[in-house]
Amino acid sequence: MIGPGRSQTESNAVRMYPIPLVPYHPTAAVDDPKHPGAQKFENVVGYESSATLEPLDEHLVELEWALSQTYGTGIAGAVRGYRAYQTEKSKAVWLKWNQWFKQYRLTLTTEFQTLQCATRCWDSHDKPPPVLPNVGCNVSSWDGVIHWSPQAQFPDEKTRAIAVIWNPLTTAIEKAHITLPLYYAGFSADGVSKVAVREGEGAPQTMAVGANDSVAVVADLAPLGVTYFVVEDAVH
Repeated sequence: MIGPGRSQTESNAVRMYPIPLVPYHPTAAVDDPKHPGAQKFENVVGYESSATLEPLDEHLVELEWALSQTYGTGIAGAVRGYRAYQTEKSKAVWLKWNQWFKQYRLTLTTEFQTLQCATRCWDSHDKPPPVLPNVGCNVSSWDGVIHWSPQAQFPDEKTRAIAVIWNPLTTAIEKAHITLPLYYAGFSADGVSKVAVREGEGAPQTMAVGANDSVAVVADLAPLGVTYFVVEDAVH
């Protein structure tokens, strides 16, 4: 959401997954009795925000995460600011994820299953809650979701599943083992048991669906990086 320059209207939008926006750009904690704890919306400018994106060209990684999480899960917080991009650098990030979403729109707008959520912060049992969401967070591994678009439901769609993986760590995760459940994509060991899987826009690899109706992929996840896997019908 891009608001006019004079607007400081508050938002009640809550970002649900992944929690929180990682990486962080902490600003200042504001002791406001009306809004205890941290805000849960993504401010572009610094209004009680723990994930300030302005100046946009100086926070391209944060912008990339905000957009990839919104498009990758279909759950949108209120990205509130005065402009969508600052220069060609931040414009390129917007175009990258916007075009990616358009390419896989049908599958990305289906329901998703959480593959792993290794980022844990405060919850309703934490009293008092931390002032900023990065206080007390435990980030141990990658976070990921998978969407499905089975042939029976979407006969004209080429993509059968897409998994989006985030590495919130500042170090690489080498040879991460990621299991992609494909039963609800229309594949099973007893039925359609061959699929084509590719990482990003790379070359597809034909894989056999295992006994648990899933395939296992191995990937090197870059620090603070986002990657995705696309599952399609195998070419016979």
